[in-house]
Amino acid sequence: MAYINTPKHDQTIMRHGPLADDGTSFHHFPIAPDVKWTPKPAEAGLQNTQASDPGWVYSDKPGIGCEPSGVWHFIEGREQIGHRGQGLYMAKDMCHNSSSTIAVGAMYKAMQNLKSNVEAMVKVVFPTNYQAMKGIWSAVVFKKPVLPHWDDTDFGASVSFGAGNFTGGYLYIPQFELVFEYRPGALAAFYADCIIHSVGDWKAVCMEKDDEITPGRIGTVFYIPQSSAEALGSKEPGWGLKTNYGRFPA
Repeated sequence: MAYINTPKHDQTIMRHGPLADDGTSFHHFPIAPDVKWTPKPAEAGLQNTQASDPGWVYSDKPGIGCEPSGVWHFIEGREQIGHRGQGLYMAKDMCHNSSSTIAVGAMYKAMQNLKSNVEAMVKVVFPTNYQAMKGIWSAVVFKKPVLPHWDDTDFGASVSFGAGNFTGGYLYIPQFELVFEYRPGALAAFYADCIIHSVGDWKAVCMEKDDEITPGRIGTVFYIPQSSAEALGSKEPGWGLKTNYGRFPA
């Protein structure tokens, strides 16, 4: 399989399934009869054109909720796809508008303890990778499948876990004929740059009236791209912001 699936510049579709013709992707899930729903996207908070009431779910048919799904990368220093050796940039998911920039800052603060725990685990389990991975970053796979793949552009080990309300979702390592139970909160740490892996089919549970989040699987992956690890080396924290990733003097 490693010889058939040769590396591609953008492997998102290979890893997480196809998109619609307009580039969108949606997750559908069952909702209980007493869950409030609306066929108007703005009322459900899917658009920023008007204020929405908390607790409303968008639905294009009775009994089935619908929400955008996708993959977002939160990397503070990565090469642009197809532009090897031409400098580092912030991932576009972090700064494509003012709202996303503010939200990323809040997310960083909320995830600081989690990030510290992940780095501590890397220090114990993968000590040779620890120094380079102290600036570990993340990607969020929101309600999307994880198809068989390997992350050939990553450096060292990666750490991932799932969250949400769902059934199924086992972790498969076909090279070693291994299957792991991969329930919410369980951490998986391995060299994803050379080990083929996938998450088995999962199914969202029915959303009930008092649920605070919509059901489905949300995957978080902590990792660092190979090119970022090479460029950053032993740079001090904050070097990228201070120098625009080396474009300005320190």
